[in-house]
Amino acid sequence: MTFLHTVAPLYNRKHLFVRRCELDSRLNELAMLQTDLLINTQILNGQFYELYSFDVIDEWFDLYITPILGRINTTLIEFSPVRNQTSWSRRPLI
Repeated sequence: MTFLHTVAPLYNRKHLFVRRCELDSRLNELAMLQTDLLINTQILNGQFYELYSFDVIDEWFDLYITPILGRINTTLIEFSPVRNQTSWSRRPLI
């Protein structure tokens, strides 16, 4: 999720200082995307059963949906320490 790395680059995440408002907004969008994707996956799953065998459906989801959900989950986990930060020490800049 490259758009999050522009708001909170690795250096900023390392020192836990980011633009919280923008980060929260983008993480909320990502969480909504995850929810929508899961809902649509369930709908697709039901539709696919009418057309294809279980093996074909499983392969399709593993190729196209699972990697996207994995990246979303990884991103949400990666940014959770920054998102949960409630107090900040002085910035380590001179």
